[in-house]
Amino acid sequence: MIPFWEYSQCLEWAENHILIGTSFDLTLKNAKRFLGSIKKYYEFLQSQGKLADSEELDKAIKTTLFEEKWSKLLEAAMRISTARTAKVKNLQERMTQAGYMTLGDIAYNDITVTDAERAKSWFYDSK
Repeated sequence: MIPFWEYSQCLEWAENHILIGTSFDLTLKNAKRFLGSIKKYYEFLQSQGKLADSEELDKAIKTTLFEEKWSKLLEAAMRISTARTAKVKNLQERMTQAGYMTLGDIAYNDITVTDAERAKSWFYDSK
């Protein structure tokens, strides 16, 4: 079974390899739809007795939701590493200072590809 955090890699791969029109735009809405389609496929496999459960996929789907709560994002980060948790706390502090109170304030705003790349680089940089 694929660990829940690896589904983000799947979404990043899809963005560069699956063409819908001219590209697969990796947005929160598309991520939920894509993971939902995988969930339906997993349910089919379970009904055929070919897959025991979809627990990890369910966790991945849940992480796209976070109920707009920092505590949910922090909980997910804690499962990965203390460094990742520190980065989420730092992000929360910065966003609060900028007037963004919930994750929805971040997730539902348009950003440029450059902004997304800078954010990804900052978040995944282990320094």
